[in-house]
Amino acid sequence: MGLHIYYQKYLKLTNRTDEEIFLCEENAYLTATQVSYIKQDAHRAYEKQARYQEEIFLRTKRRIVRLRTAVWNVSRQNWGWHGDDFVGVFERISRGAACFANFSIRHESISLVMDTHPAYSEEKRASQLYFLIDPEAQRAAPKRFKSIGDVKRYYGDHVNEVLKEVHDIGETVEKMLRLFLPSTYQEVVLADVIRMDRIVELMTQVNYNLDLNYAQRLAFEEVEHLLPFQYETGRLQRRAWAEKMQSKRMRHFFEDDFFEGWYQPIAHDLEHSLYNAILEIEREYWPRFQSYVQKGTAMKTGALLFFDDVTDAHEDNFREIITDMYNCLAGDVKKVASETLKDFKRLYRELQSSYTNLFKKELAEYLEKFKFGSEFVSENFAMVNVFLHQMHLERWSQDRTYGFWSLACDIGGALDLFLGASMLTIIEIVYLCYHYRICEKLFKRTTDSFQEW
Repeated sequence: MGLHIYYQKYLKLTNRTDEEIFLCEENAYLTATQVSYIKQDAHRAYEKQARYQEEIFLRTKRRIVRLRTAVWNVSRQNWGWHGDDFVGVFERISRGAACFANFSIRHESISLVMDTHPAYSEEKRASQLYFLIDPEAQRAAPKRFKSIGDVKRYYGDHVNEVLKEVHDIGETVEKMLRLFLPSTYQEVVLADVIRMDRIVELMTQVNYNLDLNYAQRLAFEEVEHLLPFQYETGRLQRRAWAEKMQSKRMRHFFEDDFFEGWYQPIAHDLEHSLYNAILEIEREYWPRFQSYVQKGTAMKTGALLFFDDVTDAHEDNFREIITDMYNCLAGDVKKVASETLKDFKRLYRELQSSYTNLFKKELAEYLEKFKFGSEFVSENFAMVNVFLHQMHLERWSQDRTYGFWSLACDIGGALDLFLGASMLTIIEIVYLCYHYRICEKLFKRTTDSFQEW
Protein backbone atom coordinates (compact mmCIF):
# COMPACT_ATOMS: atom_id res chain seq x y z
CA MET A 1 0.00 0.00 0.00
CA GLY A 2 2.94 2.31 0.70
CA LEU A 3 4.22 1.90 -2.87
CA HIS A 4 0.77 2.77 -4.17
CA ILE A 5 0.77 6.09 -2.28
CA TYR A 6 4.36 6.79 -3.36
CA TYR A 7 3.61 6.35 -7.07
CA GLN A 8 0.46 8.45 -6.80
CA LYS A 9 2.56 11.31 -5.41
CA TYR A 10 5.15 10.74 -8.16
CA LEU A 11 2.52 10.97 -10.90
CA LYS A 12 1.10 14.12 -9.34
CA LEU A 13 4.52 15.79 -9.21
CA THR A 14 5.23 14.92 -12.85
CA ASN A 15 1.80 16.16 -14.04
CA ARG A 16 0.73 12.65 -15.08
CA THR A 17 -2.49 12.56 -13.08
CA ASP A 18 -4.38 11.09 -16.03
CA GLU A 19 -2.51 7.79 -15.68
CA GLU A 20 -3.84 4.90 -13.61
CA ILE A 21 -2.21 2.45 -11.19
CA PHE A 22 -3.41 -1.13 -10.86
CA LEU A 23 -2.54 -2.47 -7.40
CA CYS A 24 -2.45 -6.13 -6.42
CA GLU A 25 -3.66 -6.06 -2.83
CA GLU A 26 -2.13 -8.50 -0.34
CA ASN A 27 -0.01 -10.10 -3.07
CA ALA A 28 -3.09 -11.57 -4.74
CA TYR A 29 -3.81 -11.96 -8.44
CA LEU A 30 -5.97 -9.39 -10.26
CA THR A 31 -9.62 -10.22 -10.30
CA ALA A 32 -11.35 -11.23 -13.51
CA THR A 33 -13.17 -7.87 -13.60
CA GLN A 34 -9.91 -5.94 -13.34
CA VAL A 35 -8.34 -8.07 -16.06
CA SER A 36 -11.36 -7.43 -18.28
CA TYR A 37 -11.12 -3.68 -17.74
CA ILE A 38 -7.41 -3.73 -18.57
CA LYS A 39 -8.02 -5.68 -21.77
CA GLN A 40 -10.82 -3.30 -22.80
CA ASP A 41 -8.64 -0.24 -22.19
CA ALA A 42 -5.75 -1.80 -24.11
CA HIS A 43 -8.06 -2.67 -27.01
CA ARG A 44 -9.47 0.86 -27.11
CA ALA A 45 -5.95 2.31 -27.05
CA TYR A 46 -4.93 0.02 -29.90
CA GLU A 47 -7.97 1.00 -31.98
CA LYS A 48 -7.36 4.69 -31.28
CA GLN A 49 -3.71 4.38 -32.31
CA ALA A 50 -4.71 2.48 -35.47
CA ARG A 51 -7.24 5.18 -36.41
CA TYR A 52 -4.64 7.85 -35.72
CA GLN A 53 -2.08 6.14 -37.96
CA GLU A 54 -4.70 5.69 -40.68
CA GLU A 55 -5.62 9.37 -40.50
CA ILE A 56 -1.97 10.33 -40.90
CA PHE A 57 -1.65 7.86 -43.76
CA LEU A 58 -4.65 9.27 -45.65
CA ARG A 59 -3.79 12.89 -44.88
CA THR A 60 -0.27 12.48 -46.24
CA LYS A 61 -1.58 10.81 -49.39
CA ARG A 62 -4.07 13.63 -49.96
CA ARG A 63 -1.36 16.22 -49.55
CA ILE A 64 0.88 14.35 -51.99
CA VAL A 65 -1.97 14.29 -54.50
CA ARG A 66 -2.65 18.01 -54.01
CA LEU A 67 1.00 18.92 -54.54
CA ARG A 68 1.29 16.72 -57.59
CA THR A 69 -1.95 18.21 -58.95
CA ALA A 70 -0.60 21.73 -58.38
CA VAL A 71 2.62 20.85 -60.22
CA TRP A 72 0.62 19.34 -63.07
CA ASN A 73 -1.64 22.42 -63.29
CA VAL A 74 1.43 24.63 -63.58
CA SER A 75 2.73 22.48 -66.42
CA ARG A 76 -0.70 22.30 -68.08
CA GLN A 77 -0.96 26.10 -68.08
CA ASN A 78 2.51 26.22 -69.70
CA TRP A 79 4.14 27.91 -66.73
CA GLY A 80 6.51 24.99 -66.14
CA TRP A 81 10.27 25.08 -65.62
CA HIS A 82 11.20 23.10 -68.75
CA GLY A 83 11.61 24.31 -72.29
CA ASP A 84 8.68 22.27 -73.59
CA ASP A 85 6.11 23.39 -71.00
CA PHE A 86 6.98 27.07 -70.60
CA VAL A 87 5.44 29.91 -72.62
CA GLY A 88 6.82 33.37 -71.90
CA VAL A 89 4.90 36.57 -71.22
CA PHE A 90 5.50 38.08 -74.67
CA GLU A 91 4.07 35.06 -76.46
CA ARG A 92 1.08 34.89 -74.11
CA ILE A 93 0.20 38.56 -74.66
CA SER A 94 0.63 38.09 -78.41
CA ARG A 95 -1.87 35.21 -78.33
CA GLY A 96 -4.40 37.11 -76.23
CA ALA A 97 -4.20 40.56 -77.85
CA ALA A 98 -4.18 40.75 -81.66
CA CYS A 99 -3.15 44.41 -81.67
CA PHE A 100 -0.06 43.49 -79.66
CA ALA A 101 0.92 40.60 -81.93
CA ASN A 102 0.89 42.46 -85.25
CA PHE A 103 1.97 45.89 -84.03
CA SER A 104 5.42 45.70 -85.61
CA ILE A 105 3.80 44.71 -88.91
CA ARG A 106 1.22 47.51 -88.86
CA HIS A 107 3.76 50.12 -87.81
CA GLU A 108 6.96 48.89 -89.36
CA SER A 109 8.28 52.41 -89.83
CA ILE A 110 8.32 53.34 -86.14
CA SER A 111 9.69 49.90 -85.21
CA LEU A 112 12.52 50.33 -87.70
CA VAL A 113 13.23 53.83 -86.43
CA MET A 114 13.41 52.63 -82.82
CA ASP A 115 15.70 49.73 -83.72
CA THR A 116 18.13 51.91 -85.71
CA HIS A 117 17.60 55.16 -83.83
CA PRO A 118 21.01 56.56 -82.77
CA ALA A 119 21.56 58.75 -79.74
CA TYR A 120 21.18 62.42 -80.52
CA SER A 121 24.29 64.56 -80.38
CA GLU A 122 24.37 67.92 -78.68
CA GLU A 123 24.36 69.74 -82.00
CA LYS A 124 21.46 67.66 -83.33
CA ARG A 125 19.35 68.34 -80.25
CA ALA A 126 20.13 72.05 -80.46
CA SER A 127 19.02 72.05 -84.11
CA GLN A 128 15.72 70.38 -83.15
CA LEU A 129 15.05 72.93 -80.43
CA TYR A 130 15.94 75.71 -82.85
CA PHE A 131 13.42 74.33 -85.37
CA LEU A 132 10.60 74.00 -82.80
CA ILE A 133 11.13 77.58 -81.61
CA ASP A 134 11.71 79.28 -84.99
CA PRO A 135 11.20 76.97 -88.03
CA GLU A 136 11.86 79.62 -90.68
CA ALA A 137 15.13 80.74 -89.14
CA GLN A 138 16.25 77.11 -88.67
CA ARG A 139 15.64 76.32 -92.35
CA ALA A 140 17.67 79.35 -93.30
CA ALA A 141 20.61 78.51 -91.00
CA PRO A 142 20.29 74.92 -89.66
CA LYS A 143 23.78 74.85 -88.11
CA ARG A 144 23.69 78.20 -86.43
CA PHE A 145 23.76 76.75 -82.87
CA LYS A 146 26.27 74.11 -81.78
CA SER A 147 24.85 73.38 -78.31
CA ILE A 148 21.70 73.73 -76.25
CA GLY A 149 23.42 76.41 -74.20
CA ASP A 150 23.81 78.55 -77.32
CA VAL A 151 20.08 78.25 -77.99
CA LYS A 152 19.27 79.20 -74.38
CA ARG A 153 21.50 82.26 -74.51
CA TYR A 154 19.74 83.48 -77.62
CA TYR A 155 16.08 82.59 -76.89
CA GLY A 156 16.06 82.66 -73.08
CA ASP A 157 13.82 80.63 -70.74
CA HIS A 158 11.44 79.58 -73.52
CA VAL A 159 14.02 76.94 -74.49
CA ASN A 160 13.49 75.10 -71.18
CA GLU A 161 9.77 74.66 -71.92
CA VAL A 162 10.47 73.28 -75.39
CA LEU A 163 13.23 71.03 -74.05
CA LYS A 164 10.86 69.62 -71.41
CA GLU A 165 8.24 68.91 -74.08
CA VAL A 166 10.78 67.08 -76.24
CA HIS A 167 11.87 65.00 -73.25
CA ASP A 168 8.29 64.15 -72.15
CA ILE A 169 7.06 63.15 -75.61
CA GLY A 170 10.16 61.09 -76.36
CA GLU A 171 9.96 59.33 -72.99
CA THR A 172 6.24 58.58 -73.45
CA VAL A 173 6.74 57.01 -76.87
CA GLU A 174 9.76 54.97 -75.76
CA LYS A 175 7.93 53.84 -72.60
CA MET A 176 5.01 52.49 -74.62
CA LEU A 177 7.05 51.11 -77.49
CA ARG A 178 9.32 49.18 -75.09
CA LEU A 179 6.33 47.07 -74.03
CA PHE A 180 5.96 45.78 -77.61
CA LEU A 181 9.56 44.53 -77.82
CA PRO A 182 10.38 40.84 -77.08
CA SER A 183 13.66 41.83 -75.41
CA THR A 184 11.68 43.39 -72.54
CA TYR A 185 10.54 39.96 -71.33
CA GLN A 186 12.33 36.83 -70.20
CA GLU A 187 12.02 33.81 -72.46
CA VAL A 188 13.26 30.99 -70.20
CA VAL A 189 13.51 30.25 -66.48
CA LEU A 190 16.72 29.52 -64.62
CA ALA A 191 18.12 25.99 -64.74
CA ASP A 192 18.45 25.74 -60.95
CA VAL A 193 14.72 25.16 -60.48
CA ILE A 194 14.95 21.79 -62.28
CA ARG A 195 15.59 20.40 -58.78
CA MET A 196 11.80 20.53 -58.39
CA ASP A 197 11.69 17.44 -60.61
CA ARG A 198 13.75 15.57 -58.01
CA ILE A 199 11.20 16.50 -55.34
CA VAL A 200 8.35 15.16 -57.47
CA GLU A 201 10.39 12.02 -58.16
CA LEU A 202 10.86 11.42 -54.43
CA MET A 203 7.11 11.65 -53.93
CA THR A 204 6.53 8.89 -56.49
CA GLN A 205 8.91 6.60 -54.57
CA VAL A 206 7.19 7.03 -51.21
CA ASN A 207 5.43 3.98 -49.82
CA TYR A 208 1.90 5.36 -50.34
CA ASN A 209 -0.97 4.53 -52.67
CA LEU A 210 -3.05 7.12 -54.48
CA ASP A 211 -6.21 8.01 -52.58
CA LEU A 212 -8.70 6.86 -55.21
CA ASN A 213 -11.71 8.21 -53.32
CA TYR A 214 -10.15 11.65 -53.42
CA ALA A 215 -9.08 11.19 -57.04
CA GLN A 216 -12.59 10.23 -58.10
CA ARG A 217 -13.85 13.58 -56.86
CA LEU A 218 -11.54 15.34 -59.34
CA ALA A 219 -12.19 15.78 -63.03
CA PHE A 220 -10.83 12.98 -65.20
CA GLU A 221 -8.32 15.23 -66.90
CA GLU A 222 -7.00 16.25 -63.47
CA VAL A 223 -6.27 12.68 -62.35
CA GLU A 224 -5.15 11.20 -65.62
CA HIS A 225 -1.57 12.16 -64.84
CA LEU A 226 -1.89 10.56 -61.39
CA LEU A 227 -2.61 7.06 -62.65
CA PRO A 228 1.06 5.99 -62.98
CA PHE A 229 1.53 6.75 -59.28
CA GLN A 230 -1.43 4.82 -57.86
CA TYR A 231 0.59 1.70 -57.12
CA GLU A 232 2.92 1.26 -54.19
CA THR A 233 6.59 1.25 -55.12
CA GLY A 234 8.07 0.95 -51.64
CA ARG A 235 11.49 2.21 -52.78
CA LEU A 236 11.57 5.01 -50.20
CA GLN A 237 10.33 4.86 -46.62
CA ARG A 238 8.52 7.78 -45.11
CA ARG A 239 11.19 8.73 -42.60
CA ALA A 240 13.95 8.62 -45.22
CA TRP A 241 11.79 10.78 -47.46
CA ALA A 242 11.19 13.28 -44.65
CA GLU A 243 14.89 13.44 -43.82
CA LYS A 244 15.79 14.05 -47.46
CA MET A 245 13.32 16.92 -47.69
CA GLN A 246 14.56 18.41 -44.41
CA SER A 247 18.19 18.29 -45.51
CA LYS A 248 20.15 21.52 -45.86
CA ARG A 249 19.97 21.41 -49.66
CA MET A 250 16.19 20.89 -49.83
CA ARG A 251 14.93 22.73 -46.74
CA HIS A 252 14.95 26.25 -48.20
CA PHE A 253 14.77 25.34 -51.89
CA PHE A 254 11.20 26.52 -52.46
CA GLU A 255 11.53 29.86 -50.61
CA ASP A 256 14.94 30.74 -52.05
CA ASP A 257 16.01 29.02 -55.27
CA PHE A 258 12.60 28.18 -56.69
CA PHE A 259 11.11 31.59 -55.81
CA GLU A 260 14.03 33.53 -57.29
CA GLY A 261 14.52 31.29 -60.32
CA TRP A 262 10.91 30.64 -61.35
CA TYR A 263 8.29 32.83 -59.66
CA GLN A 264 10.18 36.11 -59.43
CA PRO A 265 11.19 36.44 -63.15
CA ILE A 266 7.68 35.63 -64.38
CA ALA A 267 5.97 37.87 -61.84
CA HIS A 268 8.44 40.66 -62.66
CA ASP A 269 7.60 40.43 -66.38
CA LEU A 270 3.85 40.33 -65.83
CA GLU A 271 3.46 42.73 -62.96
CA HIS A 272 6.37 45.16 -63.08
CA SER A 273 7.45 45.21 -66.71
CA LEU A 274 3.94 45.09 -68.21
CA TYR A 275 0.91 45.68 -65.99
CA ASN A 276 2.37 48.30 -63.65
CA ALA A 277 4.03 50.02 -66.62
CA ILE A 278 0.62 50.35 -68.32
CA LEU A 279 -0.88 51.80 -65.14
CA GLU A 280 2.01 54.25 -64.92
CA ILE A 281 1.46 55.32 -68.54
CA GLU A 282 -2.24 55.89 -67.88
CA ARG A 283 -1.60 57.77 -64.66
CA GLU A 284 1.43 59.93 -65.53
CA TYR A 285 2.74 59.80 -69.09
CA TRP A 286 -0.45 59.95 -71.14
CA PRO A 287 -1.97 62.96 -69.30
CA ARG A 288 1.25 64.92 -69.90
CA PHE A 289 1.17 63.96 -73.56
CA GLN A 290 -2.47 65.06 -73.84
CA SER A 291 -1.55 68.46 -72.43
CA TYR A 292 0.83 68.95 -75.36
CA VAL A 293 -1.85 67.72 -77.76
CA GLN A 294 -4.23 70.38 -76.47
CA LYS A 295 -1.43 72.90 -76.81
CA GLY A 296 -1.12 71.89 -80.48
CA THR A 297 2.58 71.03 -80.48
CA ALA A 298 2.65 67.29 -79.66
CA MET A 299 2.39 65.92 -83.21
CA LYS A 300 4.93 68.39 -84.55
CA THR A 301 7.43 67.49 -81.84
CA GLY A 302 6.85 63.75 -82.27
CA ALA A 303 7.27 63.88 -86.04
CA LEU A 304 10.52 65.79 -85.64
CA LEU A 305 11.87 63.36 -83.01
CA PHE A 306 11.11 60.11 -84.84
CA PHE A 307 11.05 61.11 -88.54
CA ASP A 308 13.58 64.01 -88.50
CA ASP A 309 11.18 66.16 -90.49
CA VAL A 310 7.87 67.90 -89.89
CA THR A 311 5.31 67.28 -92.62
CA ASP A 312 1.61 66.65 -92.57
CA ALA A 313 2.18 63.00 -93.50
CA HIS A 314 4.69 62.52 -90.70
CA GLU A 315 2.40 64.19 -88.18
CA ASP A 316 -0.54 61.99 -89.24
CA ASN A 317 1.69 58.91 -89.10
CA PHE A 318 2.91 59.78 -85.62
CA ARG A 319 -0.65 60.49 -84.42
CA GLU A 320 -1.83 57.10 -85.73
CA ILE A 321 1.09 55.23 -84.16
CA ILE A 322 0.91 56.72 -80.69
CA THR A 323 -2.90 56.51 -80.54
CA ASP A 324 -2.81 52.88 -81.65
CA MET A 325 -0.12 52.07 -79.06
CA TYR A 326 -2.05 53.63 -76.21
CA ASN A 327 -5.41 52.10 -77.15
CA CYS A 328 -3.82 48.67 -77.49
CA LEU A 329 -1.97 48.88 -74.17
CA ALA A 330 -4.82 50.42 -72.19
CA GLY A 331 -7.36 48.05 -73.75
CA ASP A 332 -6.66 44.45 -74.73
CA VAL A 333 -3.09 44.21 -73.40
CA LYS A 334 -4.04 45.54 -69.97
CA LYS A 335 -6.97 43.13 -69.74
CA VAL A 336 -4.93 40.09 -70.82
CA ALA A 337 -2.04 41.06 -68.53
CA SER A 338 -4.39 41.43 -65.54
CA GLU A 339 -6.06 38.06 -66.14
CA THR A 340 -2.74 36.31 -66.79
CA LEU A 341 -1.18 37.79 -63.66
CA LYS A 342 -4.18 36.77 -61.57
CA ASP A 343 -4.13 33.18 -62.91
CA PHE A 344 -0.37 32.86 -62.41
CA LYS A 345 -0.52 34.07 -58.81
CA ARG A 346 -3.40 31.68 -58.13
CA LEU A 347 -1.33 28.76 -59.47
CA TYR A 348 1.63 29.82 -57.36
CA ARG A 349 -0.50 30.11 -54.21
CA GLU A 350 -1.85 26.60 -54.78
CA LEU A 351 1.66 25.27 -55.36
CA GLN A 352 3.06 27.12 -52.35
CA SER A 353 0.21 26.03 -50.07
CA SER A 354 0.40 22.35 -51.03
CA TYR A 355 4.22 22.38 -50.79
CA THR A 356 4.16 24.04 -47.36
CA ASN A 357 1.46 21.73 -45.97
CA LEU A 358 3.35 18.63 -47.05
CA PHE A 359 6.99 19.47 -46.45
CA LYS A 360 6.92 22.25 -43.84
CA LYS A 361 4.12 20.89 -41.65
CA GLU A 362 3.42 17.21 -42.28
CA LEU A 363 6.97 15.90 -42.60
CA ALA A 364 8.41 18.34 -40.06
CA GLU A 365 5.89 17.21 -37.43
CA TYR A 366 6.61 13.59 -38.36
CA LEU A 367 10.35 14.01 -37.76
CA GLU A 368 9.69 15.75 -34.45
CA LYS A 369 8.23 12.50 -33.15
CA PHE A 370 11.64 10.83 -33.51
CA LYS A 371 13.38 13.32 -31.21
CA PHE A 372 13.90 11.71 -27.81
CA GLY A 373 12.38 14.25 -25.44
CA SER A 374 9.63 14.63 -22.86
CA GLU A 375 6.92 14.50 -25.51
CA PHE A 376 8.38 11.37 -27.08
CA VAL A 377 8.63 9.67 -23.67
CA SER A 378 5.07 10.60 -22.67
CA GLU A 379 3.65 9.26 -25.95
CA ASN A 380 5.73 6.10 -26.31
CA PHE A 381 6.66 4.88 -22.82
CA ALA A 382 4.53 3.64 -19.93
CA MET A 383 5.64 3.07 -16.34
CA VAL A 384 4.62 -0.38 -15.12
CA ASN A 385 5.20 -1.75 -11.61
CA VAL A 386 5.38 -5.56 -11.65
CA PHE A 387 4.66 -7.50 -8.42
CA LEU A 388 5.74 -11.15 -8.45
CA HIS A 389 3.44 -13.73 -6.83
CA GLN A 390 6.27 -16.18 -6.24
CA MET A 391 10.00 -15.92 -6.84
CA HIS A 392 12.83 -18.47 -6.64
CA LEU A 393 16.45 -17.37 -6.29
CA GLU A 394 19.58 -19.43 -6.89
CA ARG A 395 23.07 -18.28 -6.02
CA TRP A 396 26.00 -19.58 -8.01
CA SER A 397 29.57 -18.96 -6.80
CA GLN A 398 32.99 -20.24 -7.78
CA ASP A 399 35.90 -20.80 -5.31
CA ARG A 400 39.57 -21.00 -6.09
CA THR A 401 40.63 -24.56 -6.89
CA TYR A 402 44.14 -24.35 -5.28
CA GLY A 403 45.33 -22.07 -2.48
CA PHE A 404 47.95 -21.73 0.25
CA TRP A 405 46.41 -24.28 2.58
CA SER A 406 46.15 -26.80 -0.21
CA LEU A 407 49.89 -26.37 -0.78
CA ALA A 408 50.56 -26.74 2.98
CA CYS A 409 48.54 -29.97 3.10
CA ASP A 410 50.49 -31.39 0.17
CA ILE A 411 53.83 -30.50 1.78
CA GLY A 412 52.73 -32.00 5.15
CA GLY A 413 51.65 -35.18 3.45
CA ALA A 414 54.99 -35.40 1.65
CA LEU A 415 56.73 -35.13 5.07
CA ASP A 416 54.51 -37.91 6.49
CA LEU A 417 52.99 -35.53 8.99
CA PHE A 418 49.85 -36.93 10.50
CA LEU A 419 47.98 -33.62 10.71
CA GLY A 420 48.96 -32.47 7.24
CA ALA A 421 48.71 -28.66 7.34
CA SER A 422 49.85 -27.71 10.85
CA MET A 423 52.26 -25.45 12.65
CA LEU A 424 54.99 -28.01 12.11
CA THR A 425 54.36 -27.87 8.39
CA ILE A 426 54.79 -24.09 8.41
CA ILE A 427 58.07 -24.45 10.36
CA GLU A 428 59.31 -27.01 7.85
CA ILE A 429 58.47 -24.65 4.98
CA VAL A 430 60.30 -21.74 6.63
CA TYR A 431 63.32 -23.93 7.43
CA LEU A 432 63.39 -25.29 3.89
CA CYS A 433 63.40 -21.81 2.37
CA TYR A 434 66.08 -20.61 4.82
CA HIS A 435 68.27 -23.68 4.30
CA TYR A 436 68.24 -23.50 0.53
CA ARG A 437 68.97 -19.79 0.57
CA ILE A 438 72.10 -20.27 2.82
CA CYS A 439 73.28 -23.30 0.90
CA GLU A 440 72.95 -21.44 -2.37
CA LYS A 441 75.13 -18.61 -1.05
CA LEU A 442 77.77 -21.05 0.30
CA PHE A 443 77.84 -22.98 -2.93
CA LYS A 444 78.26 -19.80 -4.93
CA ARG A 445 81.07 -18.58 -2.62
CA THR A 446 82.90 -21.94 -2.81
CA THR A 447 82.62 -21.94 -6.59
CA ASP A 448 84.11 -18.45 -6.82
CA SER A 449 87.06 -19.44 -4.52
CA PHE A 450 87.76 -22.55 -6.53
CA GLN A 451 87.86 -20.56 -9.76
CA GLU A 452 90.32 -18.08 -8.21
CA TRP A 453 92.59 -20.92 -7.02
